[in-house]
Amino acid sequence: MNEETIAKIPHGRNEEIRVSVIEKNGKRSLKLRVWFMKDGELRPGSNGMQIRFEAMREIMGAIAALPSSACDARSGDIAASG
Repeated sequence: MNEETIAKIPHGRNEEIRVSVIEKNGKRSLKLRVWFMKDGELRPGSNGMQIRFEAMREIMGAIAALPSSACDARSGDIAASG
């Protein structure tokens, strides 16, 4: 298995989200994992997910279809639609 971290995104005061590309048995996927600070060291948490590259086009389309007003920049919360 080959894994490469392509982004580290701050998530709260003592956490970050790591975005990695994984290749295993000739198949690629995107891995999102929350890392947290413990004893002065970042460690992987149990919160995360792995997405097959085949599903990425559909996911990116769904994100692109969000109206610009859907995300409240002050809180980062997705606003309720309706």
